[in-house]
Amino acid sequence: MELSKILILAEESANWKIAGLRQLDRLALAVNELAESGKLESKVKFIVFWNPEIAVEERWVPQDSRLSCCELNFAPERDRPSRAGLARVLSTRFLVKRRALANFISLAPVLELETLIVDAVELWKKLAHVFAEVCRDAGETGRIAGWRYVAEPREIARCERWFLRDTSKPQDGFIARFLNRPISRTISRRLLKSSVTPNAWTWSILVLPIAGFVSLRRGDYLGFVSGAALFQIYSIVDGCDGEIARAKYLESDRGRRFDTLCDVLGSVVFAIGLGL
Repeated sequence: MELSKILILAEESANWKIAGLRQLDRLALAVNELAESGKLESKVKFIVFWNPEIAVEERWVPQDSRLSCCELNFAPERDRPSRAGLARVLSTRFLVKRRALANFISLAPVLELETLIVDAVELWKKLAHVFAEVCRDAGETGRIAGWRYVAEPREIARCERWFLRDTSKPQDGFIARFLNRPISRTISRRLLKSSVTPNAWTWSILVLPIAGFVSLRRGDYLGFVSGAALFQIYSIVDGCDGEIARAKYLESDRGRRFDTLCDVLGSVVFAIGLGL
């Protein structure tokens, strides 16, 4: 895209927390991810246009060290000179899955930034209405492409389930896809409401393969059943760290290596326990 400016319409929905992130933070990270992919200008001007009816002290812009490709600012006011140029318009009621913003950005309304200082109240309402209509016109196509419009807070729970539905990996087998993932996603929804990090979760569940090994070492029927069950539970909850990381934009090479190492150790411990 030639446009290097993104205008975000912000209001109370900016603070709605969906899948572990506030909506305004998620949009900023999605725009930054798109810029890093090379599909936008390398440095994007991220302009937050707050509803003028929101008190000034309640307005904010994302502050995150991961936003390396975004220059964040508030929209200009009447007594400040406006930045010229065109900007694509998004809204904090817009929920987008990972790497799906590219599917929508060309559909987003375009605004001439100089008009921001004309009549901010009416302009904000007009842009919010236009953006909502664009999303509604997309309908089911938008959900398939990876975005949806969240009109009311009561829709958040359903949107979270929809958002996490695509957290599975291509290499997931039959059991992982139809048994492990549905359970792990339910657990992840709860974990995303807390401050737990992916690495902290990986550390915390290591007790399961150790307990499974101890159970298998008993060598009797009960020990085998309980040990195998513990390893299956470990296999299920082991998916939560990746789901948390993808939902909160917390992936890292170090985290991936650590998760892989723990997976290998868990498999080795299970095999040794069975042998003994």
